[in-house]
Amino acid sequence: MKKAILRIAIVVTICFLPPASSFAVPPWQTPNAPAVFTLISSSPSGTIAVKIVPPHNPRYSEGAPVMVEVPEFFYPKDEFRQYAEADSIGFMYVTFMWPGKKDTPTGRASQGTYDFGGPACIAALRDVIRFATGEIKNTDGKYIREIVPVVPLTDNVGLYAFSHPGIAAVNVLANHGKEITGLKYFIGRENPTSDVLLSVETGYWGGKNAGEEPKINPLYKYPGCYQPSSITLDYSTIKWLVDRAHPAGCPAFGDLYVSDKNVPIMWNKRYYSIALTKALVANKALTASSWP
Repeated sequence: MKKAILRIAIVVTICFLPPASSFAVPPWQTPNAPAVFTLISSSPSGTIAVKIVPPHNPRYSEGAPVMVEVPEFFYPKDEFRQYAEADSIGFMYVTFMWPGKKDTPTGRASQGTYDFGGPACIAALRDVIRFATGEIKNTDGKYIREIVPVVPLTDNVGLYAFSHPGIAAVNVLANHGKEITGLKYFIGRENPTSDVLLSVETGYWGGKNAGEEPKINPLYKYPGCYQPSSITLDYSTIKWLVDRAHPAGCPAFGDLYVSDKNVPIMWNKRYYSIALTKALVANKALTASSWP
């Protein structure tokens, strides 16, 4: 049976696969397979905490393809995350804690210093991929196939990233591509590609419940503001809004749109686009002495 799903560099939509139920379940498959935790070594950080979730029903009779998900790094969570529905399609799911981060529920932690998707984080992602593809052992000297109850198809390993983690995925491919040749594909879902999108200056999904309703900057007009390699907004009305609802202050496009939600926060600083930051100075909304 063909093991490789897609042998292409980048996939930006959904992989269409036969339903898992159409494949035989091996007799050695363990029902309700529990998560497996392990440690791998990564330079320069030290040990990296890895979580592996075997599927209940492996996709193929030979075993399960492996999906490595890139965690959030703009808004790092103190817990292992699982956004991808890997189990429902018979995939083995692999995720990890960034250097310097600890999973609160289990107490499992990665060594090193957290650098918000910087070189240390990207190196850790590289080594998690190498572990998932069977190229390196864990700190106990064992390969991934030796510590899970389901056979991992280490020749069918892909990378998955939803939203801004796609930046880290692209960075690991760009900077360590020759070291992760066992990786077969990358699935990027809604990955932002510019600082305007990263800082949600065109809008975001919000409301009482996440994703409930769109909050749209009315100054963003498609296709007028959109170019293949950039997005252009009118920053001439940018001001620094301080009121009861925003005591710490935030950028506002006149009275039309307030940029106060879902903004990247790193090193305790909010990050906006270069164009917006320059406009705050040009409009004298902020000065060097009043800069927050």
